[in-house]
Amino acid sequence: MKTWGFILFFAMLLSCGGSALADEVTVLQPKGGTFKQWTNMLVKWDYTILSILTSQQEKEMEIWLAQPTSTVAAPNLIDWIAKVNVFAGSTSWKVRAPAGTYRLHFYKRYPPMVGSWAVSDPFIVEKNEPVGTPRPKRTMVMAIRISNPVQGQVYISGTSMNIQWDKSTIATYPTVWLQVCWPDGKSAAGAYPAPNTGSYDWPIRETAENWLRVSVYTPDNKHKGMSGSFQIKLPTQ
Repeated sequence: MKTWGFILFFAMLLSCGGSALADEVTVLQPKGGTFKQWTNMLVKWDYTILSILTSQQEKEMEIWLAQPTSTVAAPNLIDWIAKVNVFAGSTSWKVRAPAGTYRLHFYKRYPPMVGSWAVSDPFIVEKNEPVGTPRPKRTMVMAIRISNPVQGQVYISGTSMNIQWDKSTIATYPTVWLQVCWPDGKSAAGAYPAPNTGSYDWPIRETAENWLRVSVYTPDNKHKGMSGSFQIKLPTQ
């Protein structure tokens, strides 16, 4: 009799549990507010995960800085912030964004449950110069303007992408180096030389869906440019 009572209770729980039974993430912090540049923001989230996540890749979740218009259904991402374990519940981010209004967007890249998971409330970033910290000496690097790819563009693997850069400031260089990078700027593939024509068709042969960027720089590293983040998707079957 006790066994049948437990089965009945469990069946009622399944039928009435609602969102508590969903695989979801709820953002606890930030809940609005104002944050100064170069200070640490505590990012916290709660989760209800009923799917079985075993490997490190399955548990991996990305946190992105996003436009205030970004929603779970319509991501409007700006820059990559962190890669975390979905079960960690919190992380810290040093606010390096220009002054403005933003959201944090939580995204899962690998199965199960690939895609957008949660978006924070809008928050404000205020301008703030670090106090008492001498600025390090920098080697002057002149920027190369990259006009394509643009931020948020989507490309399908198996097609090609036309990389375009302004060659007017580097006209004396016959060759530039092109490199595909991760959103944080770290290299995702080896660099290769290309004629400094201002345009290059990159054949996309990616075997996984990723967010990437393109770097264009001169052989002496005195001039460099970095594109916005773009997305590679696999062709639909």
